Amino acid sequence: MFNDNGSFLLALFEFFIFFAWIMCVFYVFADIFRSHDMGGAAKTVWCLFVIFVPFLGVLVYLIARGGGMTERAMEQQQRMQDQQAEYVRSVERWRLERRSDRIGQTTPRRGNDHPGRVRPDEGEGSRMRLWSSRWANRNSSASRVRACPLASPRTA
Repeated sequence: MFNDNGSFLLALFEFFIFFAWIMCVFYVFADIFRSHDMGGAAKTVWCLFVIFVPFLGVLVYLIARGGGMTERAMEQQQRMQDQQAEYVRSVERWRLERRSDRIGQTTPRRGNDHPGRVRPDEGEGSRMRLWSSRWANRNSSASRVRACPLASPRTA
């Protein structure tokens, strides 16, 4: 297939140019459909021009509308960033509202009382009841795969 190093380098260069051309065609199609200043008929004409006469169509599109391609891409990225920021703000508002609703429902805790902590005066029996009740209440299939926490004692 390749006679010498020159033919291999030429084939490599041709592959690179072909790949760059395909990327350019996709970029032009993305810009055609991203553009809000063109109507449907104009978009159809540009698409048909690029499909049926690809080299000439892409070159004419880049000359005629290439100046605004970066501006349109930047506008779309800014819109997407604004939408993402609004979504994050809405989720944060929802989380804070849920948190404020739950604050009124909680009972005050004494000192070091935390859920799951067994005080030394309660003894080992309550610790075993606590672990066994937690083990019995697990419903997810992922948690059933784990080993029983009573099988290996914790080291402090």
